[in-house]
Amino acid sequence: MKEIIPKTEARKIVFERRAAIGEKEVRRKSQKIAENLFSLDETLAAKNILFYASTIKGDVYTKGMIDYLIGMGKVISLPKLHKTQCRFFRGVFLGWDKTVVGEDMFIESTVAVDDNFDDIDLIIVPSVAVSLDGRRIGIGKEYYSNLISKTLAPRILLAFEFQVFNRIETTRKEFNVSKIITERRIIPVNISEMYDKIR
Repeated sequence: MKEIIPKTEARKIVFERRAAIGEKEVRRKSQKIAENLFSLDETLAAKNILFYASTIKGDVYTKGMIDYLIGMGKVISLPKLHKTQCRFFRGVFLGWDKTVVGEDMFIESTVAVDDNFDDIDLIIVPSVAVSLDGRRIGIGKEYYSNLISKTLAPRILLAFEFQVFNRIETTRKEFNVSKIITERRIIPVNISEMYDKIR
């Protein structure tokens, strides 16, 4: 059996690796991730996509991906953090001039903000770390856990290879994703495990 790494240790390792990666390497690897994302049937079929755009050093660069998808005719929304309620609202993306950087260092839309996710048919999810069985580790809050409870849309996680671990200690707060996309591969996750909250 493969060793299970504690999630606190996984976070520490990833934070160190993100701090060490250069901007040029982030852009190069992100472009490979984008190519993998755009090749998916789920991406091609989706009309309304909930995406994210991080300003954190060493995170996957997604602004170019969003621009490309807009050019394909997709409707993009961005999560908007309501910190006191520990949940996301959703704002339609209508251009970078109508966005701000939120408290969590992610870019948020300033327009058309509400809490209705009924029409979302694909969610692109960020992470700190992820295991090969699709268990996502975030910063320790429950923002995305609360969000995915509002929709059954497939969730696809974007990550660099250095964020992927064989097995990570998880709890009820973590959730599975449908697929993991890195600069090297597309990792499918067993659908029967997606809604399993107990490991």
